[in-house]
Amino acid sequence: MKKVGVIGLGNMGRPIARNIARGGFEVAVYDINRAAVEALVAQGATAAERPVDVAMGADLVITVLPDGPDVEQAALGEEGFYAAAREGMVHADLSTVHPSVSRKLAEAGGKRGVRVLDAAMARSVPQAESGELVLMVGGAAEDLEACRPVFEKIATDIHHCGPNGTGSTMKLVNNLLGGVTMAASCEALVLGMKAGLAPETMLAVLATTGGNNATLESLVRPKVLARNFDPPSFALNLQYKDARLAIDLASDVGAALPIGALVQQLRSSARAKGRGTWDTAAIATIFEELAGAELRATDP
Repeated sequence: MKKVGVIGLGNMGRPIARNIARGGFEVAVYDINRAAVEALVAQGATAAERPVDVAMGADLVITVLPDGPDVEQAALGEEGFYAAAREGMVHADLSTVHPSVSRKLAEAGGKRGVRVLDAAMARSVPQAESGELVLMVGGAAEDLEACRPVFEKIATDIHHCGPNGTGSTMKLVNNLLGGVTMAASCEALVLGMKAGLAPETMLAVLATTGGNNATLESLVRPKVLARNFDPPSFALNLQYKDARLAIDLASDVGAALPIGALVQQLRSSARAKGRGTWDTAAIATIFEELAGAELRATDP
């Protein structure tokens, strides 16, 4: 692969496009935010005026967009890039979407000779900057292998999950579990603090027990204890959207999500208080308000 297109230059898309360009690939970029496009052009990318222009001559087009309708519009809309795709081009969607969207794109792409992967990503902006994302990939194994030289510029962990739709499904499972874990951690820590334990003591002990989890160091310490909710590394509104997709999927397949649904209601409370644009760690503030106490670092 030589030519790569990237559509969507938000907090994750910008470093993804930049790292691919730094990796020696020709990169064309498109976003409705022209300043974001110009910033990438200054770093060696080529600007595209429309989504369809990104696909012209491309071997791979990557989409990094907010939700399923955005991806469908970029790929299948009036100026969608599937219309300009050459036979055998790969479309890798790194967005978080309902698996039905991934399967719809695969079906539509198959009719046009476009090979489609749902390559949902995990981790956050710092890892996108350093090229250390996780990719959960659904689609043909040979298509993943064709894209691997590009994917290795943006990710350190690449998992083939199965056919189209499984990458998107795995992303929803991952984000559902991560969100529930974060909420449970905050609930427990607020209890401990209200009962007289220092937050730093609890984190030190939990790091050595079965209660340990990634959110304690990635979110609780740098976001909650530091009261650093805005700007976000991953906005609560986005996690709310991802959890909504997981709840929709559960309804589709007949699974029960009582804990996930409860945590979603806590996010709704935070959003109602105007905290949707804060970091997802802001769910801690709901537990704090219920307890009348604040999780804050006590060490100098």
